[in-house]
Amino acid sequence: MTSPEHLYKWYWGLHLMGLLLLLSAGCAKSQPNTITVIGEEGGTDPVYLDEEIFLPILPETTRFSYGSYELLQVEDQLFHALSASFEGNRVEIISRADSLCLDLVAETDLDEDGFPDLVLQNNEACAGRCCLTPYFVVSYRGQGRYKRSQFAGQAFREPKIERWKGKWTVVIENSPDAQISTALAANKERFQLREGELVKVEDIQPAELSAVMEVRALAFDTIAEADTLKLHYDLDGDGKSDLITGTFWKHWGRVMWSVQFGNGKSMLDGTPFKRLGVLPSKTEGYHDLVVDVDRVLEWTGKRYEERED
Repeated sequence: MTSPEHLYKWYWGLHLMGLLLLLSAGCAKSQPNTITVIGEEGGTDPVYLDEEIFLPILPETTRFSYGSYELLQVEDQLFHALSASFEGNRVEIISRADSLCLDLVAETDLDEDGFPDLVLQNNEACAGRCCLTPYFVVSYRGQGRYKRSQFAGQAFREPKIERWKGKWTVVIENSPDAQISTALAANKERFQLREGELVKVEDIQPAELSAVMEVRALAFDTIAEADTLKLHYDLDGDGKSDLITGTFWKHWGRVMWSVQFGNGKSMLDGTPFKRLGVLPSKTEGYHDLVVDVDRVLEWTGKRYEERED
């Protein structure tokens, strides 16, 4: 049998051992980071580091593939790069040094040569500029060669791809007057892709959609810029007058507008206009609106949005 004296010594021995382990761990944690350097004579010397070493964090790259084309977007960098794959090799078409912020509009064989073409926009808003957007086409020209067309149009919305006289065409709503006038003078231009360039084949002058009531930015040619345009109309057919109010956007000669409905609801930030009219047609019980010449806005349940044709 173990005597009480032996148990007492054993008990305090365990406590002392535990205390030594704790002190050792604490000292180890308090030591600075070190690396070991091997000297010329084979000896080793510790080198103390004041700071932790961090590996560089590489920015995330997002890749969008469109057939043989690849669009690269690097995190925290505004501009994009576009390349293509030809016989296993990558061909750079647009580099980030070109300072283009690219959005794909369509991928189609515009010139029907058997190779897909990309209709792209240089998104001016990406770099903090607003709001007209130019468009261009990237196409394959054979023998590993790719071409980027010149910019075409100055538009507030994306172009349409249409068949015309048996050929594919790109129709761009052009608004060259947007920065200098309140006048409504937008037109449409039709382009064909020929040898990698967008060639204009038609000017289109669209007719204004007839409105039952309207307001125009031209009003600010005779009233103070600080004033507010107002249009009263029962848009939702509930028997209460709704109020559209617009304020002048001088830089673009356009009007920013919102709606205050008679039932207390509101809608902010409608599509800026040079002309805003109420149409006789309705969607979900609300009158459709027209912006400028023929841009139809429909009620979506929460706000007025442009109709998707």
